[in-house]
Amino acid sequence: MRGQRVVDDGDVVTSAGILSSIDGTLHVLERLAGPSVAAEAAAAVGWRHYRADPPVADGLAAPDVVAVLNAGFRWNPPEIGVLLTEGVGEIALASVFDVHGGQSLTARTLALSGDGGPVRSRHGLTFLPRAGPAGAGPRLDRVLVPGVAPAAAGVPPPPGGPVLEYVHDRPGFAFDASLRDLARSTDVATARWTAKVLELPTAGLVLAGPAWPWSPTVLLAVLTLLSSGHRPLLRRGDADVAERAGRPARPGRRVRAVCRPGQRDGTIVAGWHPLPTRARTYRGLPRRSPRTHRGSSGTP
Repeated sequence: MRGQRVVDDGDVVTSAGILSSIDGTLHVLERLAGPSVAAEAAAAVGWRHYRADPPVADGLAAPDVVAVLNAGFRWNPPEIGVLLTEGVGEIALASVFDVHGGQSLTARTLALSGDGGPVRSRHGLTFLPRAGPAGAGPRLDRVLVPGVAPAAAGVPPPPGGPVLEYVHDRPGFAFDASLRDLARSTDVATARWTAKVLELPTAGLVLAGPAWPWSPTVLLAVLTLLSSGHRPLLRRGDADVAERAGRPARPGRRVRAVCRPGQRDGTIVAGWHPLPTRARTYRGLPRRSPRTHRGSSGTP
């Protein structure tokens, strides 16, 4: 059903996109426990769109231009380490991975932990990071720490790596903070596209940063110019051949040098020989054909 974030079909409740599932969950809570319980749950996770009837993003069948630029023309995307801490919130953790690595197509993300071992989230999920900050720190461009509690308590920085950045340094919905960080570190157009894919309403969300992904745009323009079929500069040999053939030389034009049957003096003619099997093509100055042709009189 188009234009609806949540559809209640009695025993089955479905939602539109990724973050529309929060609206679906709150709708089920409202049915089972009442509006006050659903409102408390929305406030607990910082969801400010409860009962606000936010719009549904349309036009996701074809990606926006920024998505194409980020996916195909972002040269050497940054590698972002995500430092997991004990008791991290699942929504805060998902906001960093979904925004920076999953939907925006602007960076590669790598899960880290303080000692490289498993980390248990707030509600009992166990995560196995791929590396510890000591080994991965030197090759990382950024290290993000999700969650409000780590931002308040502070985490020791990894040796030899970049400075830790606390994405959720203020209360609120975790995805809002991650989108603000994406707009600041990448560009606003990419952040708005990411919010559209995530089904996150941006009303009241201030996104500040570069307006457009200019680096991928410039790379696309350069590749387009290089592949647009510009003719090469005229070489001296081609000009000499064209002059002897009696035709003006044009940049990028190839001239065929052939010996017609009965012409042993190497007369230069432009164009294709009537008998292609006897025609030889040379680039640059003409050469004598190594094959000896006989004319109509039988003279070699």
